[in-house]
Amino acid sequence: MELSAQYTLPLGERWYLVYLFWLPGEPALGPVAFMHRMSASRIHRRTLSHHLQDSTHISFGVFTTGFTYRWFKLEGSSSTAVSRMRIGYDFDAHKWNSRSARLWFMPNKNWTAQVSYGFLRSPENQEPDVDVRRANASVQYNRPFHRGNWASGLILGAQSRERPGEIHNLQRVYGRINH
Repeated sequence: MELSAQYTLPLGERWYLVYLFWLPGEPALGPVAFMHRMSASRIHRRTLSHHLQDSTHISFGVFTTGFTYRWFKLEGSSSTAVSRMRIGYDFDAHKWNSRSARLWFMPNKNWTAQVSYGFLRSPENQEPDVDVRRANASVQYNRPFHRGNWASGLILGAQSRERPGEIHNLQRVYGRINH
């Protein structure tokens, strides 16, 4: 699913600077991919709303940098927006023409929330002239018990699709509550 390298530089007692490089991997856009979320651990197929939530997790070429401070993490990514499904398994060079940013809030080990926004240049193989602007927000809760755990997630995604010279504001909002 990914090949990555990470470097973390402590800047103080609670400050860290993080650099990540993926080939392929996940830009700073959306929640953790569905197959890695505890709230989706019993869902064996991706949901239809997957494309508005976390479909960029297989982008072929991603560089992310960010800061963490206590409960917050701010990240920014530059990526190709080209998925492995689109290009196969080779190591072709593609333009790094997509951008995204994400803010995490993790007050304790059970709760996590994020908001993110990204611009994806031509991410779909079926419509190579369409660019996408995507926004996401999510809140997730996971509580381990002696015999299992409780995991829930509320995930929202919206996007607009653009062709050169025109903008399509097809604001589709999808939510998903898993438990």
